[in-house]
Amino acid sequence: MNKRPFITKLFSILLNLLTCLIAAAIILYRQDWFGKGDTRAFMFWTVPLALGLAVSGETLLNLFRTLGFGLRLLIIIAAAGLLSFAWAYSVVLMLGVWSGAFSFSILPLWMAGCTVQLLFLDWRLPQPTDKIKGSKVLLGFLSFPAALMVGVFAMYFLWQAGSYMTRPERETFLFPENFRGAVYVVYGQKNGEPKAYEKNRRLYQIPDNGILFTQFKAEYGRTDQDYFFVDRAGKRTPFVQKEAWISSKNKDETPKDSTVVFILDTGHMADSSMADSIGFHYTKFFVGAYHQTQPLPSDRLSFEKVDSLRNAYLKNKR
Repeated sequence: MNKRPFITKLFSILLNLLTCLIAAAIILYRQDWFGKGDTRAFMFWTVPLALGLAVSGETLLNLFRTLGFGLRLLIIIAAAGLLSFAWAYSVVLMLGVWSGAFSFSILPLWMAGCTVQLLFLDWRLPQPTDKIKGSKVLLGFLSFPAALMVGVFAMYFLWQAGSYMTRPERETFLFPENFRGAVYVVYGQKNGEPKAYEKNRRLYQIPDNGILFTQFKAEYGRTDQDYFFVDRAGKRTPFVQKEAWISSKNKDETPKDSTVVFILDTGHMADSSMADSIGFHYTKFFVGAYHQTQPLPSDRLSFEKVDSLRNAYLKNKR
């Protein structure tokens, strides 16, 4: 038996995570990798569960360590199922409607990971030599929710720290003073507008047609963006970004006759007809007042339109 329980418990956490990750990869492969972006969030909630089992699993296992292996196996599977269900229910309560955003079922994956972790702990941890006191059992079980909370806060801190370290560069967008309508920023264009900075912020000068080709590479994440209208004299008038207007009255609500910018879409468009999946990264905005956004435009840039606009853009630069 292993006489270093800390190393055993630490390894059990990794084993749980690896089991869940492999199971998720198998499901995603069968789904043609649809929903692979959910893996990071899934692992975020898996770490606290694995940590809780590492802390309290020994207490649970010691209650039936003297039973035969077959009966212990059944109890371990049942315990893994109950703990996984309880954690899944807790995650639903914490996330609300967002809990349904996972593109694969998380409960069976957690059951598999917890079963593997408990079996490993049952195999590697030494059996107790003395009778376990009731207070120690109670403390062991109470440490499970405590470890879950610590795990959630730790993962949230690491998540935020990672987002901060990899955050996109700050950006400033300059629009013609009377501009209204759809805006496309097409990134990574070798012959696009040269990179320009102002006070350590990327500077984007939106042309009259609303489509900017820039040499800046696309960045994704939590953005810090400023928006200005610019008149012929160079005077800037700031305006704001808005996600949606609400129907109820709100004293802090932006007036609906105000001009704002909506970020409608950000991503990568690939040409499926091309063998090498040629594509481009873009961000789509809409600038206007409330009545001008009803309904919001749903048009997307086609490759033919991008090529045509790019050729016209290059011709004007000569």
